[in-house]
Amino acid sequence: MTQKPNATTHIQLSQISKAYPNGVQALRDINLQIAQGEIFGIIGRSGAGKSTLLRLFNRLENADSGEIIIHGEHTRHYSAASCATCAAGSR
Repeated sequence: MTQKPNATTHIQLSQISKAYPNGVQALRDINLQIAQGEIFGIIGRSGAGKSTLLRLFNRLENADSGEIIIHGEHTRHYSAASCATCAAGSR
């Protein structure tokens, strides 16, 4: 089930999963809400999916399932270049 972002949600990930062709499951059912102006960090061991998560934010890769919403709009409507700008907060 997808949660609706509240008024302060800037970025929302809902049930994001990503596996690579070699079978490696990089992300499984990730849910995250980041409020505008919020400072956060992504930490984890090598191979935990940190870089994959950031590449999904910027549309450098596509998730196998789930959705990423930035400023209330699904990222599938953006090119990689415009999505990177939105994620940086300059929209």
